Amino acid sequence: LMESKDQMDGAFLQIAAQLAREPNRALALSLMEKLIETRPKDADALFAYAHLAMRQAQFEIALPALDKALALRSDWPEAILLKSQILALKDGRDKALAYLEGLVSGDQSDNLEVGLRYARMLAEARQMEKAYEQFAKLAKRAPDHVDINYFTGILALQLKKTKEASKYFDRLVKIGRRNIEAHYYLGQVAELNKDDQEAIDHYSSVKRGTFYFEAQIRVVALLADGGRYQAAKDHLHSIRVVNHKESVRLQLLEGDLLREQKKYREAQEFYTAVLDKTPTETSIRYARALVAEKLGDLEMVERDLQDILKVEPNNAQVLNALGYTLADRTTRYKEALKYIETAFKLEPDDAAVVDSLGWVHYRLGNLQQAVDHLRRANEMAKDPEIAAHLGEVLWVMGKKNAALEVWETSLKENPKHEALLKVMKRFGL
Repeated sequence: LMESKDQMDGAFLQIAAQLAREPNRALALSLMEKLIETRPKDADALFAYAHLAMRQAQFEIALPALDKALALRSDWPEAILLKSQILALKDGRDKALAYLEGLVSGDQSDNLEVGLRYARMLAEARQMEKAYEQFAKLAKRAPDHVDINYFTGILALQLKKTKEASKYFDRLVKIGRRNIEAHYYLGQVAELNKDDQEAIDHYSSVKRGTFYFEAQIRVVALLADGGRYQAAKDHLHSIRVVNHKESVRLQLLEGDLLREQKKYREAQEFYTAVLDKTPTETSIRYARALVAEKLGDLEMVERDLQDILKVEPNNAQVLNALGYTLADRTTRYKEALKYIETAFKLEPDDAAVVDSLGWVHYRLGNLQQAVDHLRRANEMAKDPEIAAHLGEVLWVMGKKNAALEVWETSLKENPKHEALLKVMKRFGL
């Protein structure tokens, strides 16, 4: 029986796949080479041969075979994509990008698959502007192509091109494909545009799928940001969870809602009730320590943080919190220094830790060391609490103009920040 051309084309790829499992790789390649000798002008046979050679990292064999295949069939997307893959493996991504760029700006300008491969490779290379331009060109040519609209919208969003991002995600909603993800990203666009209610509406439309949980978390956060705490709590209680990790995130978020309302006692009671059921949940214990500090319950703060350190002795955040609390709220400065120095060894570039190190040296009377650390912390993170600390040390050192400059600069960005206003009031300002 005579086989059809399609059967033979498929047969070569099947043979290549079988030979790829042959332990003797040289033998496998030799057998494939003998097979294609009978069909030297068969593009599919050459393609299969190149594919097998690529899997063996025999790029010097694969590329000439592919070039012969493409000479026979120049507009073959699969062969072009395979060549770009081999070039990336052999000579690096830049070589593959140059090859694809030449094609999309030349005789393959209408080849959608090749254009899409080029655009994706640009994105992988973090050439975001160029990738976006390429995706946008493809979207004009294929306005109903789901993946092209989706990736163009994501790139536009990453580049903060909110108007363009909206256009592509709205198109997906109209098409009715990937519309759940589209609503999630339209929520992000609305947040960037400071339209909280529109963001809430979009996030609320994400009723299932990968983005469901994150979308609903954003609804809670946005409602809380708008002072709608009861609505935030009600929405939080409506969220479906699928694992323990999500449950804990919701518990932490519910506690955060109480803390934002300065309901510290209620938050403490809430965390305690959670810990009665899950006593090993360190993130909840840490959150309780934070509200205990607000309530002045230093015994609970120290007990909770020490309990965490028993199981996580190298937790820099907890070491720092304990050290800072002791430095700020007690006279146990040397003990505080030990905890903070341990945290600093673990996280030397954490602004909060560097701030604590400066603050404990201030408490110990080491003013120059204090100001050096606090200046560094203030450069690392423009945090008003760090500015409050730095200003206080400068003021005590007699550098009042420098202190005022630090405070006033931070006040422009944080006009109602409690720590800044409190320290300035304390010094009669």
